[in-house]
Amino acid sequence: MEDSKRYATAALFLSAVFVFLVYLPSLKGAFVNWDDQLYVFENSAIRSLDLHFLKAAFTEAMVANWHPLTMVSHALDYAFWGLSPAGHHLTNIILHSINTALVFLLCIRLFRAAFPKDRSVTGGRMVGALTAALLFGLHPLHVESVAWISERKDVLSGLFFLLSLVVYLEFARSDSKKALKYLSALLLFTLSILSKPMAVTTPFILLLIDFYPLRRFAAGYGKPLIEKVPFLAISAISGVLTMWAQGKGGAIAGDEAVPFMSRVGIAAQGIAAYIQKMLWPADLAVIYPLPKAEEVFGPAFFISLALIILVTAYSALKAKKNPVYLAVWAYFIITLLPVIGFIKVGAHFIADRYTYIPSIGPFLLAGIGAGMVFERFSSRRNVILAFLAVIFVLLTANTVRQERVWRDSFALWNHQIGLYPEDPQGYNHRGNAFERVNDMESAIADFNTAVRLDPFYSDALYNRGLMNQKRQNYEDALKDYNVVQKLKPELVNVYINRGISYLSIGRPGLALEDFKASVSREPENAHAYMYLGIAYAETGALDLASSNLKKASSLGLKEADEYLARIL
Repeated sequence: MEDSKRYATAALFLSAVFVFLVYLPSLKGAFVNWDDQLYVFENSAIRSLDLHFLKAAFTEAMVANWHPLTMVSHALDYAFWGLSPAGHHLTNIILHSINTALVFLLCIRLFRAAFPKDRSVTGGRMVGALTAALLFGLHPLHVESVAWISERKDVLSGLFFLLSLVVYLEFARSDSKKALKYLSALLLFTLSILSKPMAVTTPFILLLIDFYPLRRFAAGYGKPLIEKVPFLAISAISGVLTMWAQGKGGAIAGDEAVPFMSRVGIAAQGIAAYIQKMLWPADLAVIYPLPKAEEVFGPAFFISLALIILVTAYSALKAKKNPVYLAVWAYFIITLLPVIGFIKVGAHFIADRYTYIPSIGPFLLAGIGAGMVFERFSSRRNVILAFLAVIFVLLTANTVRQERVWRDSFALWNHQIGLYPEDPQGYNHRGNAFERVNDMESAIADFNTAVRLDPFYSDALYNRGLMNQKRQNYEDALKDYNVVQKLKPELVNVYINRGISYLSIGRPGLALEDFKASVSREPENAHAYMYLGIAYAETGALDLASSNLKKASSLGLKEADEYLARIL
């Protein structure tokens, strides 16, 4: 018994260390222009861990999300590493390595719960837990969550999610310190929610664990359900705050953008796509474009629907004799629900990062299978271990290759364009990368390509407008801004920049209208007030100019003081 515990401890430690070593190449990665600027290298908010920052982290939406603990972690990283990307990468790698060890520990606890009369860590259980943990730690699908600094929320939320499940299992299976263990599980779940709202499904996962392997419903449903009320309350609060944050950030698409029935079709295809990517992780992309309207209910939908029905039916039929299939399938679907597309956020079909927590279920099932084969064919254990080793070597090679994709912005978007040359999003983001290194010609060329591929792609039109504005091609800039204003009338910056272009060509009256529109849409936008003040000054209304520049200054824009000094 003591030997098996030592072996389990060694396996837990070595799995974490091996995954850490595999991800070390990520330390050479730079920041990328895919939210890293919003979370870290252009985010002045994280540069001071004071009460003002903490208040803002917990009360304001940041990057169209409410995840205060994630923002605190970025601020802590900045305090230690400044703007050295290696330090920020290191934190992600450490968290993912710990999560790998926690998956191993969770599997061991689940095996013990499934076989309460035999608590020993047998060779089969050890192989099963290690297989699941290494699949989790080494699978290329998880590179996005680890090598992308902005996806800190995945690895941080995953840490507390896994800890909450481990502690909950101890609470449910032990008669000592019940209250402390329950409150600890609740606290850990709350920390997971504060890191990323995807953990809102945790109460249902705990009920699933109650169903199997704990089989607590045999004694009645009342107690397990009552225990979940505080968890459900926290999930509900998180859901409201998430909808508020994403709505405020304009991240939620309405029915007019993606009709609900289309979302159902996309969701069905998404579930099948995630399964396929777990089984064969090839052509991993940062953005998987949405299926075209005519493809939503095409052959891929019916194949996906048939797969979902077959797996669900098989799991249900096997539930009485072996409930593990139903439990794993239900876990996979439940944990995917927040991101499967019923509430459409962003312009992507699926995302590698969304598998970080859901994949634990299928990997656990794979581990169970490996452990059973190991136990059953005792005379061929070396062959079985060699086969598993080959799988892990292949996964490691693919993971290291995928890490290179996240080396820098150009590597990222060149990879994206290589996979989807007819999708405009890669060109738009690469254009932004060129703009950051002052290669204006290449930036304009990429924005032109993006607009050619989609003449109504507002982001590319707006970015091309900015490039033309910087190059003093104001008439061309105005053409793009006019289209964007019709496509996205809520976008404040388009009014500000169109107003700046009008001012530059000597049309302060039209500029004034745009700046007024920007102030009415975003009353706390300091730049809107500053440019409104400048426009008033251009028309000779110095009193109005002064009051608006003072307002901009009061909102913290020091640049407004310079303009104010000129007119006083």
